Amino acid sequence: MDLAVIDQLAIQATKGEDFVGYQRNKTYLHGRFRGQPKKYWLVDGNKFEKLWKVILPYVAVSVQRSGYYTSNSEREDILEDIKIWFYKILYNYGPKPNDKPFSKQVTLTVNNALTNYYKNAQSAKKYLNYNAISLFTATTNDDTPILNTIEDNSFTTDFREREIVAHLNETEQAMVLFYFKCEQLKLTCEEFHVSPKRLKNILRSCLN
Repeated sequence: MDLAVIDQLAIQATKGEDFVGYQRNKTYLHGRFRGQPKKYWLVDGNKFEKLWKVILPYVAVSVQRSGYYTSNSEREDILEDIKIWFYKILYNYGPKPNDKPFSKQVTLTVNNALTNYYKNAQSAKKYLNYNAISLFTATTNDDTPILNTIEDNSFTTDFREREIVAHLNETEQAMVLFYFKCEQLKLTCEEFHVSPKRLKNILRSCLN
């Protein structure tokens, strides 16, 4: 990887180093800015794609060496998740997270993502199967909720929700929990930058 190129592309992707505003009703949970309003940076999609192309070869090799996938489609899902991680880092922390060059974040982010996959792969073996919800199949309207009924009222508690998503990785868990609250497919897809098809597949995996 050309670290200097990565750092330059990260700055270009956010159109500079300065944040543009504060996220509504969100504060930092950790670190020296804990409790303060959370900033955000504008991310240029085309410039971000250029950055991702430079990072992708390293990510792809790391994923391949990890062996945390059983099919090409699952491998692509892992790559897509890591891509989202990088996008979120730029959006939430800018091109210099913790005042360090963005290239310093690459190895750390990939390692964290793969560590989460390993942990979730282990927890999946112990996953308890709850048939708490029935699946409503919708293919024509992206706003139609996939979760049609909740048969057990206690399912809505944080504990039961987290049991349902225990087999997913961190990004997928956040996606599903967000959907549980808003029950809007389109809104969830926009929030996490995923396609309706991929979100439906993730939701269905919670219903097995």
